[in-house]
Parts: sequence; C-alpha cells; structure tokens
Amino acid sequence: MRPIPTLRCVTLLLAMLLLSACGRAAATPSATATPLPPTPTPFPTQPPLPTVAVIQSGGPPIWGNVASWAHANLPAGFGMQFHVSDLQVAASDGRTAYACAIPGDQTQPGHPRVVVTHNGGASWAYTTPIPVMWDSCAGLVVDMLDPSVVIAGEDFGGPQEATFDSGQSWQSLSLPPQQAILQLATRSNVTYALMSKPNVGPNGAGAILAESTDHLRTWQEIDANLAPTNLRQFWINPTTGALLLQTYTSGLWTSTDDGAHWQQMAIPDSSGGVYMVQQPTGNQPWRLCAEYYDSTASLTCTADGGHAWYYPPIVSFWQMAGIASDGALLVYDEGYMVYRLPMGATRWQKLGAAPHTGCCIHYTPTSQNGMLWMFALESDGAGAPPDPQAIFSARYPY
Repeated sequence: MRPIPTLRCVTLLLAMLLLSACGRAAATPSATATPLPPTPTPFPTQPPLPTVAVIQSGGPPIWGNVASWAHANLPAGFGMQFHVSDLQVAASDGRTAYACAIPGDQTQPGHPRVVVTHNGGASWAYTTPIPVMWDSCAGLVVDMLDPSVVIAGEDFGGPQEATFDSGQSWQSLSLPPQQAILQLATRSNVTYALMSKPNVGPNGAGAILAESTDHLRTWQEIDANLAPTNLRQFWINPTTGALLLQTYTSGLWTSTDDGAHWQQMAIPDSSGGVYMVQQPTGNQPWRLCAEYYDSTASLTCTADGGHAWYYPPIVSFWQMAGIASDGALLVYDEGYMVYRLPMGATRWQKLGAAPHTGCCIHYTPTSQNGMLWMFALESDGAGAPPDPQAIFSARYPY
C-alpha cells in the first residue's frame, strides 16, 4: 500500500468526515476571552496493546450493486486549488457542499464568493457575497452537525468569516492573530472547535479543542486535562455528546463529560495512521477503522469503541473512502475501483470504478444512505490542475 498523498481532499473526509443547531442571532462577536483551563492531571499510563482477531477471507471480491457516477462542473473560478480556493462537503448531509473563491483573474484582492449545492453537485447557487476584501479564499470549514454553519478563511491561518444561515449573511470572527477554526461541530447550542493556536496553551500544542456557548464569541479550552500532545481532529456523537479526539503523539482519546475527563483508547498500533469513523447514532459505541503505514495488516477496525479489534479480510486497496451508515467499510484501489465490505461479512464487493480524473473518493451520509464524491486533483501551487471545476458524485447504492 502506498503512503497517502497529502491532498486537502483527503482531509475533507476530515472529513470527512460529517455530524443540532447553532443559535441564529446575528450579533457581532467580541474578542475571544482568554481560557482558564483546569489544572492538568498527570499523564496516564498508555493502555496495553489489544489483541487483534483475524477475519479470514471468504473468497475473492464479487460484484455488488454498481455505483453510477454523475459529472458536473462548478461555476467558473471555483475549484480545489491550493492557496486559492476550496471545496468542502457537509459531513452530516452528503448532498450539501460549499465552494469558495475570489472571482476574476485572482491577481487582485476581491470580495470572496461562496457557492452551495444541495443536490450532490448537480446545480450550484451563489450565497451572499462576503463583505471583506481578500487575496484568496483558501479555507472552508462546514459544521459537522449543522450544514448551515460555515466558516470561510482567506488562508489557513488568516481572518475568518462565519455564516449561520447557509450563506444568507456573514459576520467576522474575532480571534487572536494566527488562530483559526479548523473543525466545527454544534450540538444543543454548544459549539466545539479544533482551533490552531501555535505554541500557546497548557498543552503546548499547535491546536486545541475548545467550546463556545455564546455563538462563537468566546471560547473555553476543554482539552487541558490531556498531557502535552498535538491534536489532529475530533468527532462527536450528536445524541450523547461523547467526544473522540485523535492526536499526533498519543493516539485516540474519548470523553463523555465535555472534556472534564479523558480516557485513552487502546489501539493495536501506536505509530499513528489515518482513521475513518462511522457517525454514531443513539448510544452507539465508536466504530472506526485505522490504516497504518508500517503494520503487517494495512487495516484494523473496531466496532465497540476499542475494546476489541480485528483485521478485515485482505483486499488490494489504496485508500479508505469511509464507513457507511449501514456499517460497511468502503475502500478503493489505484484504478479507483470501489470496494465494499458489509458489516460482519468475509467477502468484499466491487461497486465499479469511479472516473479516473479525480484525486480521491470519500463517503458522506445522507437521509437516503449516502453519497460518494470525487474532485479534480488539486494544485500544489505549481500550476492549475486539469479541469479544476470537475466534480463527480454517486449515490451510495445500498
């Protein structure tokens, strides 16, 4: 298996991803308050490595219900282009996606524009223009639980504007310099955010996990009871409020009391990796799969919050696409052939090959099971990608 390319569309899945409603008051936010976190507790002993069961293959992959891919184009000037424009799919509703860019030749500052689709990319509509002048619109963050809440940023650490009504109105976020919101989830009028905060805070990390109860005006850090580490991303159970947090240095952590206490999850490989997490419903335990770079087994999964882990049947694949609402694991190979392993199955199913002009495939849930998305390969700054406006989507066929 090849290392995962550093493409922003993969992190969408930070995406992906996606994931309750934020207050709709349009008051202008005030300056962010300095958090007063509780005294950090001693760093706990890392839990022992769990035993991992091996699920034997029931045979080579067989054909399943083949996905039918549709091709559409973003409006002119929009696309996944590094440091210029961005596109993000709502983690809680895979039919909704936003794209941001500066219209024109992008050589002069302008008003950033945002377009939105609610039908899987078949059609796009302009939102209200953002009332600022930026050189680019390179960072979008869509709330994981409320797709009407979106944050647009000039750059990855630059100023940010927020909408709480799907782009009908925008307001500036008042954050300290070099601080930006990287992930967002609103539940019961409490908003959780992974925020960049270089070399600041009791954990000394480049990112912190914080919450706001006043419409993103002020923030309180809730990860202070973790020992020094570096936060990577988080997930939240929309029913119970349970949190799952991934770090770069100490694996996975869970909290069921709003970050007052954290418990380290036992994982089979401490070297890190890429995680795909199924969006939980009700009081369901965390179900996730990890892809490790230097392990003899490329995929390791748990269906009970990390108490028991297993190796799925082996299949030749390149990257994970996600864990579907029905519990099936979705992966794809270098030819963009999509494979599906139903929950509890021992044999993979082939869902057909996606278009070969995209960069990566990811799954997001919808009320009708889910969507598969693929976008044109983003630029690394050396030049525009081929057909940067092209997008492809397919209804998850189960």
